[in-house]
Amino acid sequence: MKNNVTQFPANDKSRRDHFEATRRSIVKRRLTLTSTVFVGTLCIALFFTGNQYMNNESAQKELAKAQSEYETLVDKEKSLSEQVEQLNDDDYIAKIARSEYYLSKEDEIIFNIPDEKKDKENKE
Repeated sequence: MKNNVTQFPANDKSRRDHFEATRRSIVKRRLTLTSTVFVGTLCIALFFTGNQYMNNESAQKELAKAQSEYETLVDKEKSLSEQVEQLNDDDYIAKIARSEYYLSKEDEIIFNIPDEKKDKENKE
């Protein structure tokens, strides 16, 4: 059977040297353990910070896209509201009917004059 008892040196100087060596070894182990825990904690904190940063960037891009889409929809709503107001106006409807479908009032003759811009586009 192995003896687990440590023999201390007999003289004072040897005892002090042995005690100092043991103390240094304990301090070194504590320092190593503390450093390892600190570095591990720092790595975990950096990982979560980086992950949160990436999530934040993604959310910012999504927010910008949603705001852009919202502005587009607001503009479209304004345009459609104006169009509804115009379509509720009898004069506007008569104007559209006359220009698009060549409807006329009684005793009115409509002449179709071609647009020069459209003719140039058709020739090209």
